[in-house]
Amino acid sequence: MRILAQAAIVPLLAAICSMVLFTKASFADIPVSEREGLIALYESTGGDAWMTNEHWLGPAGSECSWYGITCDAEHTHVLEIALEDNGLDGHIPPEIGSFLHLERLSLGLGWCCPKRSGDAWTEELERNRCFRADHATIDRETNHLVGGIPPEIGRLEELQFLNLGWNALTGPIPPEISSCTGLTHVDLSHNQLSGTIPEDFASLRNLEIFHLKDNPLSEAPIPDWLSQCSRIEVLGLEGTNRSGPIPPWLGTLSNIRMLFLASNKLTGEIPAEIGNLTPFSIYLDDNMLTGPIPEELFIGSLYVLDISDNRLSGPIPVEIEQLGYMLTLSLASNALSGPIPVEITHFCSEWELDLSFNALYASDPSVRNHLDLRCPGWDLTQTVPPHAVRISPSSDHSVAVTWQPILYSSSPGYYEIFFSERPDGPYSLAGTTDSKWNNSFAVDSLPAGAESYFRIRTVSLPQPFNQNELASDPGDVCGCFLNPVLPCDCDSDYSVSIGEVQHGVNMFLSTESPSCGADGDGNGTVSLGELQKAFQAFLSPCSCLAAGVN
Repeated sequence: MRILAQAAIVPLLAAICSMVLFTKASFADIPVSEREGLIALYESTGGDAWMTNEHWLGPAGSECSWYGITCDAEHTHVLEIALEDNGLDGHIPPEIGSFLHLERLSLGLGWCCPKRSGDAWTEELERNRCFRADHATIDRETNHLVGGIPPEIGRLEELQFLNLGWNALTGPIPPEISSCTGLTHVDLSHNQLSGTIPEDFASLRNLEIFHLKDNPLSEAPIPDWLSQCSRIEVLGLEGTNRSGPIPPWLGTLSNIRMLFLASNKLTGEIPAEIGNLTPFSIYLDDNMLTGPIPEELFIGSLYVLDISDNRLSGPIPVEIEQLGYMLTLSLASNALSGPIPVEITHFCSEWELDLSFNALYASDPSVRNHLDLRCPGWDLTQTVPPHAVRISPSSDHSVAVTWQPILYSSSPGYYEIFFSERPDGPYSLAGTTDSKWNNSFAVDSLPAGAESYFRIRTVSLPQPFNQNELASDPGDVCGCFLNPVLPCDCDSDYSVSIGEVQHGVNMFLSTESPSCGADGDGNGTVSLGELQKAFQAFLSPCSCLAAGVN
């Protein structure tokens, strides 16, 4: 019986050995060079302290089960190393160049690699938030890789996805990366990389995402070679020391969804060609851009437009009504001036709208009501002319000009008082105040017995919230006849009693001024109708001699 049992076991053992050998043959080991490359990465980045290091440093043949490692179907090569947000601390070893079949290398921030959800809006919004984020808005553990990016990465010719963002990498961007011509995603953002963006990157024609935000690179223009990257969807050069004008060829990159050029030294006007794009978001804030806002910039597909903190001037284009459902529109901290167009009232209440620190005003009541409801306090930081202007003659050669200081009085600045002998000018500068807190100014040495007209303009000096010197439109004309009788109040709601009318006009006519219609003996008499007509002329348009007495 024992012999028969042993005889039965032998075939069973043979079958088991055959299965083991078959399995071993079906799932071959990865090359030794790749195993050594993984071990070098583990040891150089503090693998023992990673947040997750499951199965790492297991026996040969187990590498494809190590956390973050993905191999091909036959387990013959490593295709992906995904260790984002895992507490890596150290440097990237040169052995990283051992993975000749690697397609994805992700040692940065995982949030910037959102999974496909099937909801295009959600994906776009998530990507936009990620690419715009800074360290203050990230609530997760990130890696802390230091040192340089090893040029050996250039050996990874199958590489399509490279994410080394949100680390502390230093040194230049290796031009050798240009050998990875299949790259579609390059994220080196939020590091301390220096030097230039390699011209050799012109070979990366398949780029869809190119994100270098917040690296202290050498000052240089936006690289021209990007004009050949027709597939690019996300261009992130924010905070990379880009200077010079925005090139018009950006308008030919028809696939761009997100354009991040903020926090640079870009100058000149915003090219109208940007209007050829169909983007989700455009960030041009914190530059030195000048000129008007091109009407072409108001694109119906936009959800985010931030052109704040520049030197843009002129009015808000009425084409703003072409914008659809937006998340953010920021025009703050420029030198925009004039009335806010009524078209701005067409927009949805979910907007985040910022018009602060400009020289804008709402002349249309519907605009003011809309902004007061949507953006309470929008007018607290506008540089506008003062109101309640009042001219009080103090002698036949001088007047006191008084007014109500503007709401935005706390910042550095002053008022300019302009004078003319004619309501339509020309006006000359009579003087300036010390600050925007001042509410009066004395003007002396005026021509005796002449008409005097004044206009006041507000000037706000550069300060931390706005790099521009702002000047309001000149205020309404306010004039007076140089006789110390009645002040000229330029408020449109100024009103007096009939007794004041009679008294005022009688005093006015007693000056024996031929131009006032006096009879020359100081006892001018007029009818009640003439009195009313004279005083209405006296107050409109705030000019004591606007019409005279006929």
